[in-house]
Amino acid sequence: MNTFLSMSSSAALMILAVVVIRALFIHKLPKKTFMMLWGIVVCRLLLPFTISSPLSIYTWIDRLRPEEITTVNQSSPPLTSQLTIPMSLPDSTSEINPISDQMITAVSPIVVIWIVGAAICALFFTITYVKCRKEFQTSLPVHHPLALKWLGEHKLTRSIQIRQSHRIRSPLTYGIKHPVILLPKNTDWSNVEQLQYILEHEFIHIRRFDQVSKLLLTAVLCVHWFNPLVWVMYMLANRDIELSCDETVVRSFGETTKRAYAMSLITMEERKNRITPLSNHFSKNAIEERIVAIMKMRKMTAAATVLALALIVGATTVFATGSSGSQHNLDSTYAIEGTDTKKPPLSEQEQKSEMKKVLAPYEKFGLIYDEESGRNTYNGKTVRQFYDEVAHLGFSELTGEVDLDAKYTKGELSGLIPASQTEFDSRTKEIQSMPIDADATEVSQSFEISTLSLMSRVDNVATQY
Repeated sequence: MNTFLSMSSSAALMILAVVVIRALFIHKLPKKTFMMLWGIVVCRLLLPFTISSPLSIYTWIDRLRPEEITTVNQSSPPLTSQLTIPMSLPDSTSEINPISDQMITAVSPIVVIWIVGAAICALFFTITYVKCRKEFQTSLPVHHPLALKWLGEHKLTRSIQIRQSHRIRSPLTYGIKHPVILLPKNTDWSNVEQLQYILEHEFIHIRRFDQVSKLLLTAVLCVHWFNPLVWVMYMLANRDIELSCDETVVRSFGETTKRAYAMSLITMEERKNRITPLSNHFSKNAIEERIVAIMKMRKMTAAATVLALALIVGATTVFATGSSGSQHNLDSTYAIEGTDTKKPPLSEQEQKSEMKKVLAPYEKFGLIYDEESGRNTYNGKTVRQFYDEVAHLGFSELTGEVDLDAKYTKGELSGLIPASQTEFDSRTKEIQSMPIDADATEVSQSFEISTLSLMSRVDNVATQY
């Protein structure tokens, strides 16, 4: 879930960047520029991984706030303890499972809310589209000579149909494999110029697979419904699909047709349909923005093309990539949360003092730590393993005569429970069966360090008892 939220939040930052770029250059750059930028945002929202880059904004954030990157929460054990504790405590998996269940229970409501929200969004779009499609299927094919001539001149590998329906008031396109251009029943076939604009506009939608683009945008919206900036992206991306289509139509007919094409948009807007998701409308989006964009359309220049490419590459590099993380090092493992300095590795004597402090609450129950030898004893026997499930701490040695578990009564520490001889022998066999690549001295040292690392995160445990 954390990865998913990270995807959504990082994409939100890029959405803001695209919104700013769009506001500044909407009338200066080719409209395809913004379609490509939205495509990168969609990829960021759907792909659970990123490419690291030293130019990423997140790399710069890490460099400006190194204390946050190198800080380790005291409640999280270092890597060494994570690796050695499961090896040294074979039965600890079953003991830790309840803790994992609590974590899952704590996260579950958030996951459930997200699933319910996504399901509601998906259900709304699906029901609306299915209902509209059923209405569209009651339409009748057009056999007008102008329509037949146009179809003959605009052929694709997919068969295109032109149909009419009394249920709509402005043109639209639907379908992917078998696209249909749907016209109102009262279409004026004598207005050849306007019909050419309409059919060309819808043909561009079909040729570019804008239906698939709208479907993908809808899917992203359903998945990230909780992110308000994704709703902004959905609205603006749909507008830019229309703006790009308008630009292509005007360029294909010549810039002298800008005024006539804009008038056609106004005429279509007067007969606007209700909202039908996943369909390409001739006049679905903000009509004023489209008309202004058409009238301010400029000739494509080399400078505009270079600027568009620079913005696409720059926005992608800065906002769609992840932190390079090159500044991390081993010393940061010892940084303590809430401080501005890093703690160096503890000396051997400091480790022993820390161990003595952490194990102090258990002394009255017979667990004695000897700072000189660095060993723990219980009733005269050397302790091999000890684990306190409630305090989430413990230690492990390679050898010893007894294994211990903490005992609690009504939430209070009340004693220590030695493992039975059968349990002790079983654990001994498991330890002996584990492959050890390092020599005994190195392994013993790693266990001692991991024990102290685990204990240091709960150095206030003594005050709890």
